Amino acid sequence: MRGLNREAAVREIDWITVRGQDKPVAVFQALDHHTTETFPNMADVVGTYDRGLSLYRDRDWTGAIGCFEKALAAHPDDRPSQIYIERCRHNMEKPPPENWDGVWRMTHK
Repeated sequence: MRGLNREAAVREIDWITVRGQDKPVAVFQALDHHTTETFPNMADVVGTYDRGLSLYRDRDWTGAIGCFEKALAAHPDDRPSQIYIERCRHNMEKPPPENWDGVWRMTHK
């Protein structure tokens, strides 16, 4: 990851905008501090999660859910995968507009 003094293991979590800002920023999760006990099957989870995130941004809700469910099977406590499953299901029921850009817009602190 750029901007750090050294290379670090991270995974992208989301693109967000905060109230009062128009330009989205990427949010990352630091992974270097994890062990096999605190994050079992990390490589498998992160790889599957990344595929799911790409499918999510391509509006392939069903495919994304499949990836996030595989990530959860490898690590049931993976909260980002749980959140994206919820978002996919929401988007299946209430699709975002055609110009949706995949950014999560925060409207309050």
